[in-house]
Order: sequence, then structure tokens, then C-alpha cells
Amino acid sequence: MKIFNRLFRLFYTKGSKPIRTVLFLTVLFPLTIYLPGIAQTSAANLTLDPSQIGQTITGWTAVAQIGQNECTGYERYKDEVIQRGVDELGISRLQLAIPSGMENPVDYFGQYLAGQIPFSTYQQNRYEFINDNNDPFTIDPAGIQFTYLDHTIDNLVLPLKTLLEAKGEQLNLILTYVDFNKSNVDHGSNAEEYAEYFLAIFDHFQTKYGWAPDAIEVILEPDVAAWNPALVANALVAAGKRLEGNGYSVEFLAPSTTNMGAAVSWFDRMIQNPEVLNYITDITYHRYSGVSEENLQAIAARAIQYKLNTGMLEHIGSDQEDLHADLKLGMNSSWSQYALAYCYKEDSGGQHYWITDLNSANPVVNFGMRSKFLQQYFRFIRPGAKRIGITTDNPSFDSLAFINKSGGFVVVTKAGQAGSISIQGLPAGVYAVSYTTKNEYSTSLPDALVQEGSVVIASIPAPGVITVAWKSVLPAPTEILASPSPNPTPTLQTTNTDTPTTVPAIKPTDQSLAVETQPPLNLQPTPQLVQPGPGCTGRFAKP
Repeated sequence: MKIFNRLFRLFYTKGSKPIRTVLFLTVLFPLTIYLPGIAQTSAANLTLDPSQIGQTITGWTAVAQIGQNECTGYERYKDEVIQRGVDELGISRLQLAIPSGMENPVDYFGQYLAGQIPFSTYQQNRYEFINDNNDPFTIDPAGIQFTYLDHTIDNLVLPLKTLLEAKGEQLNLILTYVDFNKSNVDHGSNAEEYAEYFLAIFDHFQTKYGWAPDAIEVILEPDVAAWNPALVANALVAAGKRLEGNGYSVEFLAPSTTNMGAAVSWFDRMIQNPEVLNYITDITYHRYSGVSEENLQAIAARAIQYKLNTGMLEHIGSDQEDLHADLKLGMNSSWSQYALAYCYKEDSGGQHYWITDLNSANPVVNFGMRSKFLQQYFRFIRPGAKRIGITTDNPSFDSLAFINKSGGFVVVTKAGQAGSISIQGLPAGVYAVSYTTKNEYSTSLPDALVQEGSVVIASIPAPGVITVAWKSVLPAPTEILASPSPNPTPTLQTTNTDTPTTVPAIKPTDQSLAVETQPPLNLQPTPQLVQPGPGCTGRFAKP
């Protein structure tokens, strides 16, 4: 690869146009398309199998938190965070927390914004549910406060939605119900009150903003919030019926337990109410305990059995190792570490961007180290992408492959060591190649020009993540003969390479996805699951 890079720079900066053209066609172009005979020099040989179809990606998720409620001077950094979250990280989905205490005659958050009470007083009352009235089918508008909701929508959700739409994509918005009130008097004790609450919220969205959320995460961490599977099931069904009856099409995500190993048992108990399967779309979990490959495979097995998606929706500190396993073994369609951004003194893994120097005119927006690796997946694998099969002959180079909605192929390889990969089976086209290691972030290599049947070889200088992603069709012969631009120094690419260019169609099959050469992935339910344990501790305050 070093020789190739030197030749690339030599041909593009030295010599006359006729000499450059001859050298390009006789030496550089064959190296760029990488003839199959060179493949044996690679550290890992990867072979695509588009006949194997796996999960479809819903979106890359972050909690709708940039410090808009409590960080000093968030107005000075919010635009940069939102822009970078879309373009640099690749976020396409938000989880908007819905505290149970929004149903309360007192607008504590409004009082906080007005400077009438400290933030700590709002925090003490954010889960204080007080019923609007005794009729769950008649909403008293004065009994539900929307100031908190509107503040987050106006300062984060709408700007991010606008940026995605400018890129030709749509924001996917999840409402996450949060109820850490340990009392027995809340929405969980009366499913119809829960349904009324969410109908009021959806109606508010529709009336004020002209659109409605996409999904409801029934409750955050019910194993910590003193709910049980029957309560989750009843709330899900009641809300599903109520919203459907009022014209809303909504996805439901559950159980979102802190313990990965508890997710299957909670789901199994939930579907004892058979109406749950009419509305639930995703089996969701967190990674704070009970983490194992067996539990991931059990979650995937349930999802396959009931034709549902899966999603890991929270784990502070998760990195590319967790993401890769959740995609590969857990068959995730959506994934979230935690907050988009927060004012924090260090890179804790609880936010993709950590903000420092808050009191200056220009607060510093720092990109988290874990997120630098995550963006090698997020930016290139876009919502609607379908996972396809890929095999490797070297487990140190663990690869996943997807086809975006536009038809563009993406191969992401988690490399456990320095070395090169060869990829067989990519359709003809121009492919962007980039990698991230501990010391290099989103380093771009020269584009690979792939002819039908040829092999792409790409190298990474240290352990990390390397991505090969469709960029465009091959240039016409007249374009190939044109003089190249001088000084082709690799630059950071933050734009979406998933261009809407047609490539050969892939015919899906009903075969289950196999992603390892030996042994094939086993998605059968595991008989022994790790028992539930205590939830996470030490996190900064949730909205």
C-alpha cells in the first residue's frame, strides 16, 4: 500500500500529460482495481454474499441531550454540535425523554427557565405524576405541561431534523417514557392513563409542529423503575390501540431492561398478553449487566421468531467492539451509546461530544474517542441499509457488509491488528476508503476503482476500523484519460458517500444471514440466560 501511495503521488505530480496517461493506464489503474491474483498477499480475504439477507438498519441513535437544560452557554455551541452530529458522526435518530411528571398541574420546568426555581428543584419533581383528572378518556390540557418538551424540540430536534432533510434523509424520533418515581401511583398503575398521556403528547406534536414522532420506547429500564412485564405489556397495548384509533402509526420498543440477559425473559412474559404482538416492533435492551454472546444470540433468535427488530438503546461507555457485536450477533437495527453532547470535564463515553470552556465566547466541542470509531459505521451505513453476508479467513479482521437504500455497498472491518484486507464481490464503481485507529481519525485513502470481478485491497496501519463504501460509478474512458488534479493529498471526508446512484440489483432471499466462515452463526435460543442484576450507576442526570 505504501508503494501504491507513492506511485499515486508520483503520477499525479510529475511528468507531462502523455507520460502520466500512459503510466496511469499501464501501472496505476491495474493496481487501483486490484487484480484477483494479488489477493493472496492480504492479511485477510473477505468474500461478499448478497444472497444472504440480514437486518435492516433503522438508524443510529442518540439521546436528545446536548446540555440544553442545564449547561451554561449551550446556545454558543449547539449549532456546531448538531451540524457535526449529522455530518461527522452520522446520527439519524433521537431518543426524546418523556418524564412521567409532565402530567402535573405545576410547570416546574417552565419555572426553572424563568429563573424562579433552581434546576435541582425541577429535578426533584420531574417524575411527580399528578393525574389531570379521573377520566382517562378526557384530557385536561391544564394538567399536562409541555414546556420541557418544546424546549428540547426547538433547540435540538427541529434543527437536526432540518439538516437531515437537507441531505435527503428523515429524522426518526423515539419518545422514551421515563418513570423513576418509586410510588405505586403513576401511569403504570393504569394503562389507560398511560395511553391518554401519549395521545396528548402526539396531539401536541401534530398541532404545534405539524408532524408526529415515529416510535415509543414504552419505559426506560423497567427493572429499575419498579415496573413488571405485565405493566409494560398493558401500557404498550393500551397506547397502541389509543394512538391507532386516532390516526397515528407508531412503532413500540420494549423492554429496554438494564440487563441484557433479562430482555428475553421480559419479552416472553410480555407476550403472554397476545395483543402485544400487534404493536411491538423492536426487542430492546441495555448493556449494563448480563452481557454475553449467548444472550445476544437469544435476543436475535426471538426477533427472528416473531419477525421483529432488535436494538441496543443505551450503554454509557460502549465503543466499536460493542456495536460490532450487537450488529453481528444481536442483529441490531438501531443502536445508541447515550447523549449526543454534554458539558463534561472528560471523555467519559456518556456523550459523543463533550463540551469544555463553557464560559468563553467559543466553547470547545470535543469529539469522543469512542465516537471516532463509531462514525466509521454510522456515516456510511445509512437508514434503510440491509445487511448481507460476508466471510473472512482471518478472525482478526471481522467484517460486516450492508447495501444502502441507494444500492451502494459498504464493508466495515474491525481490525484487531495492522494489515490489509482484500474484498471480493463488490459491484463495479468508485469506492471511498477510510480508517480510524488510536492515533489517526477518519484518514482517507485514495478512492478504489473497482471493475466487475476485481478485488479491492486496502490497508490499515494499526488496530482500528476500516470502511470501504460506494461513492460513484466508474468514470467514462474519456474521464480516465483526463489529467488528474495536482497534489491529491488525502483529506477528511465528512459528507455522506451514499450517493443515489444505481448499482446492480440484489435479489433478496429467505436464507438466514451467515457472517462467519466457520462456524456459521447460530441464532438458536440459548437455554441459560444471565439473571437480571442491578442497573447502572454513576451516570449524569437523565432528562
